[in-house]
Amino acid sequence: MEDSIEKSLKEVSALDSAAETVSRGIHNAVLKGGEPARQVADALHGKWLGHPLHPALTDFVVGAFAFGSLFNLVGGELNRKIAKSLITAGAITAVPTALAGATDFS
Repeated sequence: MEDSIEKSLKEVSALDSAAETVSRGIHNAVLKGGEPARQVADALHGKWLGHPLHPALTDFVVGAFAFGSLFNLVGGELNRKIAKSLITAGAITAVPTALAGATDFS
């Protein structure tokens, strides 16, 4: 099934042109931003960590949302507070995760 999904996505040429436009736009923004933009891009790439930052952040976001949903489903006052904290943490970290992914994509 994965092969058929991948094949279907590759056949949608509009996605290729949109992806190329986004990638080029991010790359140009970093180039025009000079050294400060380069430093931000390096931080989002995870250069300081020696490992790409985006994959680690996605694990945190997905885990926070998944466990937040689980605690919410179980119910109870304490579990709902924990769920709210996890969902909030997931929402807050989704922004840098998306930025890191977009930077890697460029």
